[in-house]
Amino acid sequence: GTQIVADKALRTLAETMLIDHNELHVTTSIGVTILDQDSKSVDAVLRQADTAMYEAKNSGRNKFQFFDPDMQKKAEEKNRIQVTLRQAMNDNQLSMHYQPKVNLEKNEVVGMEALIRWTNAEGKSIPPDVFIPIAEESGQILELGEWIFKQVCQQINIWQDMPGFKDMVISVNVSALQFKSGNFHQLVKESLSEFNIAAHQLELELTETAVMSNPELTVNELKEIHKLGVQISIDDFGTGYSSLNYLKRFPIDVLKIDRCFIKDIGEDIYDEEIIKVMVAIGHTMGIKVVAEGVETQQQLDFLSDIGCDFGQGYLFSKPLNSQSSTEMVKNIPSAFSSYLIEINQIMENPDIKVELLINKNDPA
Repeated sequence: GTQIVADKALRTLAETMLIDHNELHVTTSIGVTILDQDSKSVDAVLRQADTAMYEAKNSGRNKFQFFDPDMQKKAEEKNRIQVTLRQAMNDNQLSMHYQPKVNLEKNEVVGMEALIRWTNAEGKSIPPDVFIPIAEESGQILELGEWIFKQVCQQINIWQDMPGFKDMVISVNVSALQFKSGNFHQLVKESLSEFNIAAHQLELELTETAVMSNPELTVNELKEIHKLGVQISIDDFGTGYSSLNYLKRFPIDVLKIDRCFIKDIGEDIYDEEIIKVMVAIGHTMGIKVVAEGVETQQQLDFLSDIGCDFGQGYLFSKPLNSQSSTEMVKNIPSAFSSYLIEINQIMENPDIKVELLINKNDPA
């Protein structure tokens, strides 16, 4: 009976309404809970229905959802992360790690991607794919994103006088919400001046979905940022809903092919063909291409053969903490630029050893 009522409500509200000669189309999300002997109060029942409604919204909207206890657990966990993340930003629980990017033709480290890490007060690591979406939903990503951006700028300032860092580019991920104000380029401009860093050594990474959520606003922001000399990268390319028409309008320097395609190299010929097309699209538009999630020699050989410009992944190095990254930069002066790196000890170890391996194709 309850399902019939919910269905009827959805159908009725979905009908076109005419108000002042304007047609309005309404979609509805409905949360349903069943009163039973365990229901403790009216407020508790309403909270359950509210939780179910948000689950319906998160599942695509225009539908109804029955409450179940797992939803409440998820909602409570999400709330807990929101509260503790706010504390984490004040208690030095957050840190930046850096994963090297390698030029596949020259076998040299050309840059690093900055990645946020969170170890809470109990020593437990909380994955970014858990807390970043929650931070975006709550709006905390604005404060967190600015903290990340300034941490990266500060790190570039520390590295910029080291010989091995001369031609490197450090990329930092930016959320779509950070662009909505329309003045993110001001933060970039002020930070370049505050930390006295060269714009060409900084790269902003946005996902396809972030770019396309408001393409007109985004293209204006990206143009302002590009004027400063900062590079622009599109992350997770091939997984969103990109428009090639918009892509050619954006001032894009780099495309990153998502790891979901890279992992199937040697196993799925269709993914291999898709990768070839994405590399060709990038090169046709004068854009460099990065493959992320490179973990095997077979993947590396394929990517090198098709002319992919850069690679990033565990085959080269895991993300390194700030101290280990600094050791790596110190050990890659320009004289060693044709060498690959291999990290031989756990990255958190302060006595980490960094070895430079001669490319197998170089003469002995």
